[in-house]
Parts: sequence; structure tokens; C-alpha cells
Amino acid sequence: MSVRQRRLRTSLTQLIVTATMMVITLTAVMLTVYRLPQLGERADEQAADAVWRGAQALDHLLGVREVSLSPLVRLLANGEVEAARQLLTAWPESFAGFHAVYVVDSSGRVRFGIETGGGAARAIAQDWSVDGSRLFRRALNATDSVWEENYPSLVSGWRTPGVGMRAGGYVVIGELATAVLMQQLRTLIGPSSHPLLVLDSRGDWVLDNFDGQDLRLRSWAADPVLRAVWRGEALPQSASLQGVTVRPVVASDTHLGWTLIGGAPIGLANPDIRMTMWLLLGAVGLSALIALILGPLWARQLERPLARLMRLSREVASGQQRTPWRAQKILELDELAADLQRTAAIIEARERELRLSEQRLNDTFELSPTVAIQWIDREGTVLRWNRGSEIMYGYSAAEAVGTRLDALMFSAEQFREFLGLLDRVEQSGGSAGPFEAVIAHRDGTPRHILYTTYGIPDDHGGLQFVCMDLDITSLRRSQAEEAAREEELQLVFNLSPAPMTVSTLVDGEFRVLAVNEACLQQFGFSRAELIGKTGLQIGLWAEVDLRERFIARIRAQGQVKDFEAWMRASDGRRMLCTVSGALATIGGRELLILVIVDVTEARRMQDELRALNDELERRVAARTEALARAHEEVAAALASLRQTQDQLVQSETLAALGRLVAGVAHELNTPIGNALMAVSTLRESSQQFQREIDRGLRKSVLEAFVRDLTTGLEISERNMHKAGELITSFKQVAVDQTSSQRRRFEVQEIVSETLMTLHPTLKRTPYRVEADIEPGLWMDSYPGPLGQVLANLINNAVMHAFDGRDHGTVRITAQAREENGGVRIRVADDGSGIPEEARKRVFEPFYTTRLGRGGTGLGLHIVHANVTRVLGGTVRLVDDATGGAVFELELPQVAP
Repeated sequence: MSVRQRRLRTSLTQLIVTATMMVITLTAVMLTVYRLPQLGERADEQAADAVWRGAQALDHLLGVREVSLSPLVRLLANGEVEAARQLLTAWPESFAGFHAVYVVDSSGRVRFGIETGGGAARAIAQDWSVDGSRLFRRALNATDSVWEENYPSLVSGWRTPGVGMRAGGYVVIGELATAVLMQQLRTLIGPSSHPLLVLDSRGDWVLDNFDGQDLRLRSWAADPVLRAVWRGEALPQSASLQGVTVRPVVASDTHLGWTLIGGAPIGLANPDIRMTMWLLLGAVGLSALIALILGPLWARQLERPLARLMRLSREVASGQQRTPWRAQKILELDELAADLQRTAAIIEARERELRLSEQRLNDTFELSPTVAIQWIDREGTVLRWNRGSEIMYGYSAAEAVGTRLDALMFSAEQFREFLGLLDRVEQSGGSAGPFEAVIAHRDGTPRHILYTTYGIPDDHGGLQFVCMDLDITSLRRSQAEEAAREEELQLVFNLSPAPMTVSTLVDGEFRVLAVNEACLQQFGFSRAELIGKTGLQIGLWAEVDLRERFIARIRAQGQVKDFEAWMRASDGRRMLCTVSGALATIGGRELLILVIVDVTEARRMQDELRALNDELERRVAARTEALARAHEEVAAALASLRQTQDQLVQSETLAALGRLVAGVAHELNTPIGNALMAVSTLRESSQQFQREIDRGLRKSVLEAFVRDLTTGLEISERNMHKAGELITSFKQVAVDQTSSQRRRFEVQEIVSETLMTLHPTLKRTPYRVEADIEPGLWMDSYPGPLGQVLANLINNAVMHAFDGRDHGTVRITAQAREENGGVRIRVADDGSGIPEEARKRVFEPFYTTRLGRGGTGLGLHIVHANVTRVLGGTVRLVDDATGGAVFELELPQVAP
């Protein structure tokens, strides 16, 4: 694709004109962005001010109307009705702003008034009535002036704005002269460049400043701006007034609630913005014209020195004799010409250095006898082959140049790998290697070669590759032989059953150089913990002075056998070892070879065997006798412990029975006391009745005595029955808890009896016990142990769960288990719960958290014993979401 070329003068002209236009355009845009919003904001402020002034003017005019009625109102309020009549008829010009003004009494009848419209004032008929007028009713009950927008006029019959003012027992009503009000409002508003529209509460036209437009017949009720005002919503962003799009501004007066709508023109409709845009366009056009005239002149001045500079550049490029450069007015052009001349001198010097470098490179390439150097193209064909390559591979330069490497010395696989290597070098742009390879000589013998490859540019702008090879065959052969010998020695060293270490002398100290597996297993160290450290650093010798003596002897004698010393394993365990060592010099290094054999176990076994033979018989006899004594003591202690435990359990049971008896006595005290009081009262009544008989019996006295006798007998009988029921219930509980007799019973009955026995104790506390027992739930078991279990669980909750609290609830529930034919009883409290460390020990005997504060530690143990041994069930402590303690009993309905 051809490139369209232009003259330098044309390019410079376009550059100057474009730069000038860009500056002017950017300036215009910046002014537009900055100035136009300011003009819009100022127009909005002016429009808002015009609407506000209109609302203030309307409020002022309506206020003036109220003031003109004030003298009339004051006279009527003071009772001067005739003076008010004379003021209204004698000075009608004081009410020029009204179409009619009249006074109405409290019944709604017009007393007097005048009509001021249409020339001279005329009196209003006194038989007119405004009793049904809304304005009259509002003004009669108001303390201030009341305005009505659509008041039905008495004079014209049309609806007009009216004002009512209460004056004692009268109401003064003024019908507003709308035409006069609008003329005065126009005068106050004055001429404005912003449209203004005044609408009443129904959206009908009242007034505007639109020249040449009559909008009186149009309804504005559907206008978006007015609807937004009525609904209390945000105003729309734009509206149309007088055919002009404006940003609406709204205000209202405080008397009639009329709405004033105005706004500033938006965009080009605003004359200030329109004038600013025309001025900016004119400035841009004038700037463009000036730039088109001056641009070619400036371009011609710049073209001449650039043409001379271009001629100098062509002379430098062609290597011709350079024309002397004359100084120009433009400093940069002089500096550029000087740079061109310096560049020409540098190029000539570098060409000389390049020719010398090529000569040195050629000599190095051809004359190197030990380094094989080949130049190879991308396909693996030899381009150059030096003397070192001829010696290393056996091919002459004439045979190798122009031949691919797979035809000379590479196998097919090696050649493919070599071409891949060339790809990587070409992509990376760096070097690859050194790599080691086995390459066959021309006579078939393998050679170990270490080669490096890198790329250099060729004469055609491409890339060719240089390979530099070193023959390391002899080095690899000697390394293999030495590795084989070392492997044999290492195998013998590691397979030796005796623990061995090899150390070398470093800075006057023997440091571990090698260690075999037997030594690692014997002492428990890892190889990394031993290599490079001295025996002192490792902490192998338990006694440092023995190590110093051993080192001194082996330095003096060169060899030490069976030196006994205590050694320390990695875990700190001491062991008795025999250490044998010898010094040897291998490869110019002085080595210390140690054999360390653990004899601790053998020595210990020897000592133990001797001691065991002497004391075996004595120890057997002594231990047999001691075992017999210990067995007897343990049996006696166990019997004593069981007896003590049974006594404590019996004591706890008797204590519970004692509490039961105390409760019985307390509960029986109330009904027996009531019966005794009733009998005592009857005795006194009987004595009184006897005295009345002696004085002469009356019928009223007999009736009172019979009535008292009946009441006393009823009280005595009721309380004695109650005492009998309590004795029967307590007797059953006592028999159950002391006899452990088996019988058929209802669970609800046992729970009720247990709660009755605990009632005297519980009623002195702020805690409650609730029972929710499934009705008709029967068991064939032992009621006494079951009642004792429930009583212990309730007492345990009261004693422990609510400690330090003034409220608490214990809830007992029981229900049948259909899946196993059993009964589940739960005793739960909403107390503080049982700590985690105590949950596993709550059923252990003598375990209590209130030791020394009244707790024996046997309550829950007795619960566990009765449930598991007598009732044949299980009891466990379960978690509860409320945080309290829950004991759950799983009992068979028929005890085993």
C-alpha cells in the first residue's frame, strides 16, 4: 500500500493551523463549560427571585385589604355600630379594593353594607342573608381574618375572592375587586424577561406577564408542574411557559393559596447563553482565518534550514565529503547538525574496530587446538569447522563444511534433540549449556563431550549458531574408577555390624566425616546431627575428661583398643561402651576411625545374674508373706468401707424420714388447731346457752346456739377429715420409704405424695415445683425407693441449682415409652447447671460441691443405687438448652 507524501511546507502549515485551531477551540470549549453553567445558574436565580417577589407582592396587596377593613372591625367590636355604618357610607373610597363590603350579624342577615364597583357607592339591601355561606361560618368561629377563594358574591352572583373578619357579634365580609387586585399586582411585579403565571387553587388562570397571549380560557389543572405541587412531589426538570422551555420555579401566597409558576429559559432559549455562543463561534472563525494566513509564512521560514540539514544527512550516509555547516537562528538545528557530524566520526572509528575484531575472531577460531568450534545453520549443516574439531572428531574441514551433523557424528535421536536445542536458543536469544553428551569419533570410539551453543547474526539478517565443545573423556573415566572404589568402601563401611565413625582433623579438632547405620541405630542420632561436629559438640561422651584422655592416648600411640567410657544417646540415655580407634592418613588427610560397641546391657546382665542368684530365695519368701498381709488388710478395709457406706446411706434415709415426720407434724398442726378452736368456741357457746336457760330461754337465743353449733361441728369435721387424709398419705409414704415393699401404684400418686411431704420445706423457699404426669400411668415396682429418688433430686436442685437466686422452678414430667414398655421420668431445673468437670462425678459417693456447708455427697449416689439396683432402670445427666440440670430416669413398668 503506497503512502501519500506531502511537502514539508504543507505539513508545517497544517501543523501550525491545526495547533492554532486546537488552542482556540479548547479555549472556547473551556469557556463554554465554565461560563454557560454560570449563565444558567444566574438565570435560575433571577427567575426564582421574580416568582418570590410576585408571591410577596400578592401577600402585600391582600394584607392591605385586611388593613382597610380594620377600622370598621374595631368600631363593631367596641359596640359602635352606628359609627361603623357612617364610616362605611361616608368614606367608600377607603374600600376601593373591594367590590362590596357589608356587615352581617350572628344570624347571617346583612345589617348594612355598600357596593363600590361601577362608579358611585350603593347601599346593599338589608334583607339579604349569608347564613349558608362557608366564609361566614368560618369567620364567625375564627379569631383572625378568614379568606375564601370562591365566595359567591351577593352583588354579582359570580364567585370571587372574599375575606371575613369577626367583630364582636358581627362579621365583616369584603368581596375582592379582582380586576383592581390584578392591575396593582402587575404594577408591583413590573416588567421581567422571565415568564410568570398566577393560578388559583383549581388551576384556573388569574394573571400572567405573557405579552400578546391570552390564556384566560385555558385550564392548567393537568399541567405537570401544578400537579406536582398539589401532590407534594418534586418539580419536573423542565416545563413549557409562553412556548419557551424553562426550569420551573414555584411559590404560593399565604392568604388565598394561589400558585405562582415561573422559570428561566433553558439552553439557547436563554438570550445570555445564545449571545455567548455567537461570540465564541465568531472568535473561533476569526482565529482560523488568521492561522490560514500566517501558517504558510512561518512554514517557509522553517523549511530552508531543514533542507540544508537534510543535505548534510545525505552526505553523512553516503560517506562523501561533508559541506561545512553554517550557524542558524534555530539552536536545535545547529545541535542536530553537530550530532550528525559526530555520528559520522564514530561510525568510521567503529568500522575500523570491527575489521580488527573480525581478524582476531578468525585467528581464535582457526588456531584453537583443544576447543572444537563449529558454526552451524538452522538445519544443522556445518558452515565452519576449526582445527580443534578436526582433532576431536577426525573429520577435516573440507569433509565437514556443507554436511549435516547427523551424517558426521550424531545419531538420528541426538540430531533431533540438537535441532530442538537450536529452537530454544533461537526463541530465548541467549545461550544453552553446557551439556554433556557421548559422541562417536570417526573411528567409532565414544567421546564424552561438554558443549555450549549460542546464536549469532548471519550475513542475511537471520541467525546462525556456534557450538563450542570440550573433550572430557579422560576426566569421566578417572571419575568413574574413583566412584567405583568409593562405592565399594562405603558398602563395606555401612554393612559393618560394629558401630563406626570416621572423623577428620579440622582446626585442631576431629569432626565427624562419616558414620555407618549401626552407629545411628545404637545412639538414635540422625546423620545430619553428627556430620561436621565434634564429639564434644554432639554430647556423645558423658564424661569429658575420659574423651580428653582417649584423644591424648590415640595421638600418642596411634591406636587404642577396648577403652571403656560412658556415652550418651540422643534421648539422654547413658550407655557403657568400649571404644577402639586408630589414626590413618588417606589422600593427604588425617582420619580417625572409631568402633564404639555398647556393652551396657551385657554388663548389667552380668551384675544382675550375680545378685539374683544370691537373693532370689529370700525375695520370694518375703514377697509371698507381704502379699498375704496386704490381701488381709485390703479385705478388712473393704469390709469396713462397705459397712461405713451402708451406715451413711441408712443415716441419710433416717434423716429423710425425720424430715418427713417434721413435715407431718407441721402439716397436721393447722387442721387440728382449727378443730380445737372450733370445739373451744362451742364449749363457750354451750356455757352461754346454759346461762340463758337459767334466765329464761328465748327463741332467738336457741336459734343462735343451734346455728353456732352447726358451724362449729362443720369446721371440726372438715379439719379432722383433712388431718385423717394427711395421716393416711404420710403413713403410706413412711411405709414405702422404710419397707421397700413392692406393689402396683400410679406414678401420679407417688409424685403427689412426695411433693406433699416436701411441702413444709419448699414453702419456706422462693422456689416452685411443677409436675406434668401422664394420667393413668401405672407401675408394678417399689414406690418407696422411687419416692426417695424424686425427693433427693428435688432437694439436690433446691440446694445446688438455685444457690444465690431468689427464684427457680423444678419441673417433673413422666410418660410411657411405647418402644420398650417402660417409663421415662425427667426432673429438670432452670438453675445454674452443673460444671463440666463435675458432670462425670455427680453419682460418685461422698462427692459434693458443698463440702462443709451441709452437703454429704450421698444424695445422687442413693439416687443411682435405688434406680439401678432396686428399680432396675438407668439414670443419666443430660444436656438442656436452658442451661439447667436435667436428670432422666428410664424405668421398666414391671420391676425385675
